[in-house]
Amino acid sequence: MFKVYNGLMPSYFANDFHENAAVHNYNARDAHNYHTTMHRTSLLKHTLRIAGPSLWNSLDSNIKLSFSVCSF
Repeated sequence: MFKVYNGLMPSYFANDFHENAAVHNYNARDAHNYHTTMHRTSLLKHTLRIAGPSLWNSLDSNIKLSFSVCSF
């Protein structure tokens, strides 16, 4: 998710993740968090597409602003 956030992933992969501001038409306090996708099975809960945005959104903003993967 660090690489997605900083534009270091190929576009075909990064296009699977969207900020809440791109999904909703109203201004919200979590507009810059990633939108979490609904899932029906517990197996999907552990995939990067579902767990990645949830974990990223739960991080402290200081950690998200790291300069490199190593410092992250």
